[in-house]
Amino acid sequence: MGIGYGLPSQSIFRMPYPLQRSLYGGGSDVDPVAALVGNALGSFQGVRNARQQEADRQQALKRQDTATANENQYRNADLTTRLLAAGYAPGASPSALGPDAGNSLSTGPTTGAVGAPSTPPVSMDTLRSDRLPVGQPAAPSAASSDLTIPGLGPFHRVGLSTADQKAADTDARLRTVHQRVGHVLAQQLFGHDVDDDTAEGLGTNPQAFVGLANHEPRNIDPLSPAGIAARARLAQIEASEKTTPAMAEHAEYGAGALAAWQQFDKIRQQNPNVETEVGGIMASPAFVQAIPGVRSSADMVSLLKRAGASPAAQNYMRAKWSFLDNVIRTRQPGGRMSGALFQQVQNEFMPSLDAQANGQLRTNELNAIVSAQGLAGYDVNPDVWNRATKRHGVGNLDVSALMSGGTGDPRLDAIRRKY
Repeated sequence: MGIGYGLPSQSIFRMPYPLQRSLYGGGSDVDPVAALVGNALGSFQGVRNARQQEADRQQALKRQDTATANENQYRNADLTTRLLAAGYAPGASPSALGPDAGNSLSTGPTTGAVGAPSTPPVSMDTLRSDRLPVGQPAAPSAASSDLTIPGLGPFHRVGLSTADQKAADTDARLRTVHQRVGHVLAQQLFGHDVDDDTAEGLGTNPQAFVGLANHEPRNIDPLSPAGIAARARLAQIEASEKTTPAMAEHAEYGAGALAAWQQFDKIRQQNPNVETEVGGIMASPAFVQAIPGVRSSADMVSLLKRAGASPAAQNYMRAKWSFLDNVIRTRQPGGRMSGALFQQVQNEFMPSLDAQANGQLRTNELNAIVSAQGLAGYDVNPDVWNRATKRHGVGNLDVSALMSGGTGDPRLDAIRRKY
């Protein structure tokens, strides 16, 4: 008998050869009995693995269910806390429960009073956001104030929320203050008192009415058609006096350019040949090739010094570089002067071997300053520009007078015209 199979030991070998070959891979050295045992063990291992995978899946589902339950519990606790802070309490409103409200409290969906439409459940997206129902000064009806929260049951309004109550108290205090201020302003502006609503309007924005009194006749009523028109004119005046950050920035850089211009213009007047000297040096091929690598005024002055420039030419270039740096900032926000930008503005602001072109430099320089002056809002509010020029020490210079060929100092030009 074969071991463990209950078959004669020779029965296998009595099978036809093709059958043996098809069952046990004839022609190989594998023991047929061992092959059958191996197949049985493989099947058993496959069943065992399948059972282990199912057990792991069940454990993962159990952990997921536990995490979901914990999340729902935390969510419900958080929603309950937020609803309590918003002025809601658990349970349906007493008026919606009927005369037996004190004996039992329903936890199901609230249907409201008899004949009232049922209150739809609040969506979870609304509750998860910050748009919780807020309290109103007027007490809402029971049907409109009940909420049905999935998983928590009904809630009803019991009063204003903490934030609403604080806002209501603040509004009441501000209204009282505005009314008192308005009554005082009415006596000063009109010579008579006004009702509380009008006084509240006056006291809400007293600066507008005080400014109105400074720009218009004092006997004008701000609430009359003439007063409304006067307030519109005052609003235009106030808008024209506003200063934007861009205006202040252009004023600072424009004033800096004007201060630098005053320095090299003085050098230019004291040394008439300085621009011819600088233009000759800049026309040399070696200087032109070195310009792209320039990063600061020190690099540019060093190039001039190696080329044999005079001290006046070096000082001229120092002041001119500062002027160009400020002009670039007025044209390109955040820009700074470099060798590449120097090549872009060279034909406009730097001297050359062309005498006629050098005569146009002063006009180009002043036009750049005038452009910065306009960007600073000089035509609307000249105080921004005037304050910036005073900070840079050039508050006495009048760019318009410089454009017309004057000295820039109106008092000095008046003296020269007089004598």
